[in-house]
Amino acid sequence: MTLYERHSFYGWLCTLFICVLIIAGCDGGNNIKMMESPIDGSEEVSVHIITAVSDGGSILPTDLSLSTGESAQFYLYVNEGFYVSKVDGCPGFYNASEKYIQLNNLKESCVVEVEFSLKTGDSEVRTIRAEVIDKNTGEHVTTNHTYVSPLFVGFEEGDEANFQILPNTDKVIDVDGCNGILDGATFNAQSVIDSCIISIKTSEERQKSHYQVNTELSGSGKISPRVVLANTDDYISFNIAADEGWELASVKGCNGTLSGSIYSTSGLTADCNIVASFAPITYIITAASLTPSGGQVTPASQNVAAGEAGVVKLTPTSGWHIASVSGCGGTLTGDSYITAPVTEACHIDARFTQTSYTITATSLTPEGGQVTPASQNVAAGEA
Repeated sequence: MTLYERHSFYGWLCTLFICVLIIAGCDGGNNIKMMESPIDGSEEVSVHIITAVSDGGSILPTDLSLSTGESAQFYLYVNEGFYVSKVDGCPGFYNASEKYIQLNNLKESCVVEVEFSLKTGDSEVRTIRAEVIDKNTGEHVTTNHTYVSPLFVGFEEGDEANFQILPNTDKVIDVDGCNGILDGATFNAQSVIDSCIISIKTSEERQKSHYQVNTELSGSGKISPRVVLANTDDYISFNIAADEGWELASVKGCNGTLSGSIYSTSGLTADCNIVASFAPITYIITAASLTPSGGQVTPASQNVAAGEAGVVKLTPTSGWHIASVSGCGGTLTGDSYITAPVTEACHIDARFTQTSYTITATSLTPEGGQVTPASQNVAAGEA
């Protein structure tokens, strides 16, 4: 498989070509429109395409918002030393030679998933591409009809791969290619020694029998898998993990339940979305004056994000000064006490002491009399 550099001349040329398509449209055989909206706003945008791409390459565009029934192309750019190992997600067609994903007549929002793998040896990368063909017209079916997952795989090692074929409004009547065997909804391509194509021929409408589960994230965390195609009444599990310093705040959708880090849907009866929200982990820092008549410590309580520092202000009463402050691994700078980066809840204690002055007295004529006491400490403001 030919490898592309992301910032190569041809990459930039292809990017420019996409921009031309967006502005001018394409009136060829596929009637492709990358992004088009009427000036008067009469056509409602209702289909959203997002992308999920691994390290080793990139995709353009990264996301699109389209009207129902519109079409789109996504171009892949492969880093040197990598190859495309998987294309999945939205129902469509992958052109491996020109490295673009074709989606036509979109009816539902979906996620385009692309994985790149590092080439480890000198052996040729073999590929398996799945294509859905309308038996009556002989044309590619790239709409939300029969789903095949994944659309494309590439590999250096091994000689087989499984594809899930889930009819939506079309009936699968024939599947062949790549020495494969169809078992229910799974087509197993076996003994693959050369690149090959799986042809899936469809005909006749029938009731929808599978559904798509998409995922959305907010904050800093991960959910896996990102998109799933499943049969009616299937139960699907997702693994949810917060990034360091974050925690799962909420997860909802698809009538699911959370147990530990696993979110499981109920039996699927419709397409649905799972939304996971993450929030920064925070710890409570409390502070108090052990000598409240001598000064105040503010704030008395504060929430601080994990790994961040808290700050309290020490304000002595007139005639008093800061005697000591401790807790939370902090340091005193002027009248501010700054904690170490917090990893747990902690407490700060401050102590104030009354300011005093030394008064000394001396008799200039000691033979005439004495002055007592010769020295005394008097609190500020006292006589």
